[in-house]
Amino acid sequence: MRTINNFKYTCLILFIIIVQFFLILEKKVNFDKNIFFNSFKKSFGSEYALTKGIIELKKFLKLEKINNFEMSLYLQKNTYFYQRTVEYFFPIKISESSNTKIYDISEKNLPNCKKIIIEEFYIVKC
Repeated sequence: MRTINNFKYTCLILFIIIVQFFLILEKKVNFDKNIFFNSFKKSFGSEYALTKGIIELKKFLKLEKINNFEMSLYLQKNTYFYQRTVEYFFPIKISESSNTKIYDISEKNLPNCKKIIIEEFYIVKC
């Protein structure tokens, strides 16, 4: 009988400690419960981890039904951009033989083809 009471008290104390831990996280560390509870849902959190430009690029590519694209060397050298686009754009793939190419808006010497501006990027279709 005594071990059952000890177990109940132990569980109660652990529960209180866990609740206090989350309360401290929320107040002191700028913890967001929404991120924690929704982190395993499909397509959740992109606005927290990605720039608006990357999100808008994917929306545009899906809307236009573009299955692959080429990325400029300038953007490929930007490891943050390159890694995020490869992961986030899947199943849209990067292909060197694509007629759609993405450039940073600061790049010069773009091909003389149809240009579309999405946030801080040019999408060039030849």
